[in-house]
Amino acid sequence: MNPSRGLRLLFLIIPNFILRRLLPQLKSYAFFKETSSTQTPINFDLWYTQKVLGHCYSAYWPVHSTSLVGNPKNIYCGIETSPGYSPGWYIQSKGTL
Repeated sequence: MNPSRGLRLLFLIIPNFILRRLLPQLKSYAFFKETSSTQTPINFDLWYTQKVLGHCYSAYWPVHSTSLVGNPKNIYCGIETSPGYSPGWYIQSKGTL
């Protein structure tokens, strides 16, 4: 889930230890529990770095903080795939599909 700009600012103010415990309890953030047993689980640190701090924000799949994704709007991922989930990857898409 991509938080709105207002929520992103709020998440930056609230300490991480509170968010880490609070968000998984909310229905909108059920993906923390739902993906825990998959091959690409979305944990709090991964989500926070990407969606709150803005690292590869426009990618709709989880991306590791040391990986980079160029032009993610032209990349389509299948079920249980997450290009850039592993550390140190660079994914680039050129042109339009």
